[in-house]
Amino acid sequence: MQLIGNDSDQELINWANNTINKEEYKISTLKDSSLKTGRYFIELCAAIEPRAVNWDLVTSGETDEDKMNNAKYAISIARKLGAIVFCVWEDIVKANAKMNLVFVCALNDAQKEMKSKKKSKSEEEKKEEA
Repeated sequence: MQLIGNDSDQELINWANNTINKEEYKISTLKDSSLKTGRYFIELCAAIEPRAVNWDLVTSGETDEDKMNNAKYAISIARKLGAIVFCVWEDIVKANAKMNLVFVCALNDAQKEMKSKKKSKSEEEKKEEA
């Protein structure tokens, strides 16, 4: 499936894995049962902007309540990062592959937007100095 530009679902999974860059959070598919804890998406958000995550609010994701809280928190962080989120927390805890893919796409887009804004701001500052 091709979603954003030339990015396929596997390319987006690779982007997410490389962005997180932690061996214990590598996934091969968006149906992976480890996604149900919500921690993968929190780690992805933290990799995009570390200051966005309050680790005191993140749980191990062992109980259903912990999974729900992590999933809700991941969505909240993503929105803070500027991602347009279409999924709900239930999609994460049920490992709904299609909605998880949309969530990863939204985070990928948010990261690109953040980088673009930083670049524009940097260019403006250089013009003001000149």
